[in-house]
Amino acid sequence: MYDVVVIGGGPAGMAAALKAREFVDRVAIVERNDYLGGILPQCIHNGFGTQYLKKDLTGPEFAHFMEERVRGADVDLILGAHVDAVKREDGFSITLQDRVLRSKSVVFATGCKEKTRFMMNIPGDRVSGVYTAGTAQALMDIYGYLPGKRVVIVGSGDIGLIVARRLAMEGAEVVGVYEIQPYPGGLPRNIVQCLEDYNIPLYLNSTVLEIRGRGRVEGVIIGHMKDGMVEDREYVECDTVILATGLIPNSKLLVNMGAEIDPGTGGPVVNEFYETTVPGAFAAGNLLVVNDLVDHAVVQGEIAGKNAALRSRGELPERKFYRVQTSRGVKFVVPQMLSGEEEVSLMMRVDTPMEKARIRVGSTERTLMYLKPSNMVFFKFPPQELRGDVLAEVLE
Repeated sequence: MYDVVVIGGGPAGMAAALKAREFVDRVAIVERNDYLGGILPQCIHNGFGTQYLKKDLTGPEFAHFMEERVRGADVDLILGAHVDAVKREDGFSITLQDRVLRSKSVVFATGCKEKTRFMMNIPGDRVSGVYTAGTAQALMDIYGYLPGKRVVIVGSGDIGLIVARRLAMEGAEVVGVYEIQPYPGGLPRNIVQCLEDYNIPLYLNSTVLEIRGRGRVEGVIIGHMKDGMVEDREYVECDTVILATGLIPNSKLLVNMGAEIDPGTGGPVVNEFYETTVPGAFAAGNLLVVNDLVDHAVVQGEIAGKNAALRSRGELPERKFYRVQTSRGVKFVVPQMLSGEEEVSLMMRVDTPMEKARIRVGSTERTLMYLKPSNMVFFKFPPQELRGDVLAEVLE
């Protein structure tokens, strides 16, 4: 019997276990890989820990820092283990391949999976040379293989932009990054550092309509869009197609438990304690919301870990929660349920780029400059403003 079991050994999961360990004695991390760190070991670029540690580390360095702390905190590590099911029955039972764990509360930090070609419904020949951005990154940064020599990248998500830079650094030709939206999907700093600094072209309002080849990719049909319709087509020769078309939270375990899912994030609905609609089940990291920085995922892990420990001790306050609804201009808000009894930092994204906008949550307003869907907005919500359910919207 554990006080807290954390499912997922990435940065959010490790942070949750460390914080929980400060309040309870029996904490375990269950991780499907043979190592801790989640996605970080294959992210050999820098930019990790700038806020949390005030240092500029690479992904493996940040993972090593967190792992050293975990291994020194008397946390049980169950590596190379796949969780088949989690059931709520007098606490929780977590079923692995070879054993069943019991826990008073659970933190889900299972991260995301990438959208594949078939999720994107890209027709054409079934050929080799089509990868998700994360797979291409792992091939280069862990296994030392170059995925291709002439590459087309579909979508302008951050991982795709970083992979584009890595390909250019290793001598491959990146024909272009094609984004179906009229604005890029990645952070502005990655547009500059990964594309502009390496003279990699970015084509907006463009996407891959078809993949062609015999055995291996030989080329793609690019569609240039106008008002949501294909205006013209062109054939582009390439030997590799990399998809950076978005992330989907790994929320299957929570769905099977009956947890409510937010369509805006794809992750679970949580209250200000980061507890889902299943009492005792908490969420953090990219499972909860796709984060801009690992620092944000770690902070979420600490909040979830602390409150999971308090729940296991029976010390988490029982409160009535009110909903934060989204309206025009706001894609999502996390957490979605607030009690109004303490200040909470809300996370939100807008659904279109804006040069200047007034964001209102309830009766609290803030004016922000240069808003983009790729940038997370943090909104301090004073408790006295909550008088029942509130609305989050962008004003003209």
